[in-house]
Formats: sequence, C-alpha cells, structure tokens
Amino acid sequence: MSQSKLLMVVPVVGITTLGGIYSKALEKNPLATKAFTSGFMSALGNIIGQRIKLQNDSDGRMRWRSVAAFGAFGFLVAGPVTHFWLDFLQRFGPANVFMQLFLDRFIYGPLMLLVTLYLLSIFQGTSFKDTRRHVNKMYGNAFKANLKIYLICQYVNLNFVPLQVMKYLYIN
Repeated sequence: MSQSKLLMVVPVVGITTLGGIYSKALEKNPLATKAFTSGFMSALGNIIGQRIKLQNDSDGRMRWRSVAAFGAFGFLVAGPVTHFWLDFLQRFGPANVFMQLFLDRFIYGPLMLLVTLYLLSIFQGTSFKDTRRHVNKMYGNAFKANLKIYLICQYVNLNFVPLQVMKYLYIN
C-alpha cells in the first residue's frame, strides 16, 4: 500500500474506533456520555471561535474563563437537558417529523436559548443585573439566528440521522 493510501486509511480507522468506543459508552452510561460530549464540544467550539476572533483582536489573548464556562454549561446543562428532550420527543412526541420540529424549535428552542444566554453570562462572572441586560439585548437576534440555522440542522437530525444515539452527537 502506498504511503498516501495508508494516510487516508488511518483517520478512517481512528474514527471507526472512536465511534465504537462512543457507542459502547452510550450503552453503558448514556447521560454521562452525552454530558461529557456536550461539555467537550462546547469548550472546543469556544476555543475555535476565540481563535478565529483572535486573528482580528488587538490583545490576542485566549479567555480561558469563557472556555470553562462553555464547557461547564455543556456538561451540566446542555448535555443532560438535550438528552432528556430528545428522549421525550422519541418516546412521547408526535410521529410526524414536522410536528417534532415545531415542538423543538418553538418550545424547546426558545427556552433553551434563554437558559443558555443567561447561564453562560453568569458562568463567565457577569452580575445578575448585567446578565439580564445582556439577555434582553441579545435574545431577539439570537432567536432569529437560531431559527435560521437550527431549523435546518434539526430537520436533518430528526428526519435522516438513523440511530437515536447518533442524533445527539449530530446536534452537538
């Protein structure tokens, strides 16, 4: 096998192995696995976002408190809440994907967005007064953006992602 073909195979094998480990962890302890995954992905997303922003920022410093806040929020809130929400939709929600999407985007989405904006601000050390001001300022535009982006993502998730255990990983 040529070196270039070998280099293409190694990542696929690694992804397959990680997928197997993740699936086993989900079977053994789904809530903890999803909480850890959400915390890790939230922290990583914050790091990536900051790295992109730092290219245009004058001080060029990583804000580790923000990384910790996103990681903690993902682990303590987003992971568990999303676990129970997707489980609820699967067990008790309507069979119609469009009704599931409606519930997800117009019941769960607005509430989760409010909790997200509020707790991330608090976790980053903002006062309650300033947090309330921040949430009031950000919520409307964030909700519109949330609908534009997550409506399509969640439609794909609910309609095409085959295994219930992978639906959670996809939405992360």
